[in-house]
Parts: sequence; structure tokens; C-alpha cells
Amino acid sequence: MHTCARPAFLYAAETWALTERLEGLLASCDNRMLRYMSKVRWQDRITNEEVRRRCWVENLEHRLRKIRLRWFGHIKKPLNVILYIM
Repeated sequence: MHTCARPAFLYAAETWALTERLEGLLASCDNRMLRYMSKVRWQDRITNEEVRRRCWVENLEHRLRKIRLRWFGHIKKPLNVILYIM
């Protein structure tokens, strides 16, 4: 299920300046989408962690951290290496 909505949802996320409030809004939106796709209602009393486990999807905060660190690795490359490649 993660191949359906998350790539579009997190497009260019490595450049976002997120506050705690925005991170919370993104997480709740992500949880709602996962619940909708897996047909789990709020009244079923299933936790968000369980829904993510059933969908084989990692926590949104962890995913955002991985995306940012991967981007930082590209930015951190020395300038002379980039000029040599060009």
C-alpha cells in the first residue's frame, strides 16, 4: 500500500521546514489514508501502529528522517567532486 499514496504525499519532503504542528498534521493525514485504504474504521479500536504494521509501512516521522538524511548526504559532498563529475 505504501507505493500508492506516500510517494506523492512526500514529494520533495527533504526540503520542507516542518514544525511540530505540521508534522502532527502530516502524521494524522497519513494515518487517515492508511485506515481508509485498509478499510479500518476508527470505531474498530485498532491503533495506528497496528494499521501501519498491517500495511507494512513505517512511521511517517522515521520516513521523513531517512529522506532528510539521504538528501543531506548528497548536499555534503565536496564541491570539487561535483565539479570533477561535471
